[in-house]
Amino acid sequence: MGVFRVNKNKNYTVMSNVHLRDKALPLKAKGLLSLMLSLPEDWDYSMRGLAKLSADGLDSTRAAVKALERSGYVVRRQLYDSRGRFSNNEYTVFEIPQPSSPSSDLPQREYFDKDIANSDNTSGYYIIEENDFVYNPRKSADAPYGPISRYKYAEAGIVSPLYLCFRAKKEINPSFFEWYFRSSAWHRYVYMSGDSGARHDRVSIKDDTFFAMPINLPSAHEQEHIASFLERIDQRIEKQRALVESLKKYKRGLLRTVFSEKGSHSLLHDAVSHRIDEVCDVLSGKRIPKGETFSPRPTEYRYITVSDMGEKYISSDTLQFITSHTEKQITRYKVRNGDIIISVAGTLGKLNIITPDLDGVNLTENCDRFTNFRGINPEYLYHVLSSDLIQSQIEASKTKNGQPKLALERIRNFVVPVPHQIRQEQFVGVMNSIDKYIASQQAVLDRCCKARAGLQQQLFI
Repeated sequence: MGVFRVNKNKNYTVMSNVHLRDKALPLKAKGLLSLMLSLPEDWDYSMRGLAKLSADGLDSTRAAVKALERSGYVVRRQLYDSRGRFSNNEYTVFEIPQPSSPSSDLPQREYFDKDIANSDNTSGYYIIEENDFVYNPRKSADAPYGPISRYKYAEAGIVSPLYLCFRAKKEINPSFFEWYFRSSAWHRYVYMSGDSGARHDRVSIKDDTFFAMPINLPSAHEQEHIASFLERIDQRIEKQRALVESLKKYKRGLLRTVFSEKGSHSLLHDAVSHRIDEVCDVLSGKRIPKGETFSPRPTEYRYITVSDMGEKYISSDTLQFITSHTEKQITRYKVRNGDIIISVAGTLGKLNIITPDLDGVNLTENCDRFTNFRGINPEYLYHVLSSDLIQSQIEASKTKNGQPKLALERIRNFVVPVPHQIRQEQFVGVMNSIDKYIASQQAVLDRCCKARAGLQQQLFI
């Protein structure tokens, strides 16, 4: 039998052992969570950025993140712009699985190597049973008053005394109760009844006060109908979400095919290789000068950061403002309509196309921009830069120490295939059709999510 020995050095990361001992978590997910916990707190997480930290690739990283989501170690929140459209995803990473996930209150024999609760050491812990509820008072962007979740395992589980545990009485349908606490109907009561002066990251409310919460209960028959109806909507949303993810995966596969040496559909067969600085200019952004800050009030001057970058376009509703005094000092570092921007610090290689409404907006130093295109279709270049062909060059060119960065001169020297203009336009036409179809299905998903939120608001008044 082989023996593994650990040769330790001084570069340590201190983290909980919980995820490492979680038998339900795949090894790949355990490794990714360990990596995420080792990164700086201000790291700009993205699927592409995480994928670049290992050799596994984007699809493998995506699967590991989904496993962490299912187990409650990662909580994803979909952000929206002012028009109700999807913008970015916000990820919150936890060392301990959160009760908002079905996997976060695991039966103790599944979760630990041996029982942590027995006749000698159950003092202070709660033993919960199927259909019990757990309230975690820790606030998050997705749960501003803390999540309340239902325990769905047949085997008893154990819960930290930091959580509040309770169960529904016989006249209350557990599924109805679960949907009630997934709504925001109870938030106002907690806001009005909670204690002031508590920690900013946790809700402080006395147990007796929490249990005095008034809840309007319909008949048992109506409770069952409400829960069943919302569950069907939830299933529809998950199917739509899976469709959107499949379409995005198809698009990634197509990019791999057309920018591969093999295959009859490859664009490389009749393309001429050029350095990027031969087909466009690559210019840097500029940080806000030392001593200056964002304006607390709207001004005519906006500023793009990496966090404003969306799937393909900037989320203009999230942009921050700068003063005229700040703008005068960085006035030369502005984007133009049709430019392509690329993230070059922290998360590397994320790409967006600048739309007409953002012409003249200032750009962060953590992004460079491609502009003044010569003999290359800008949208074609966007797709080339998004492909593994260039992303692999980005990975090989990043700085190895500290926060990953991508030097401007290295970007200028990247080599891209440039086929005939007609072939470029044909390819862009195909990709635009795919993007439009993905956007239409994403819009369906948006509407379903908004409908569910609206129904929850109306059903639990």
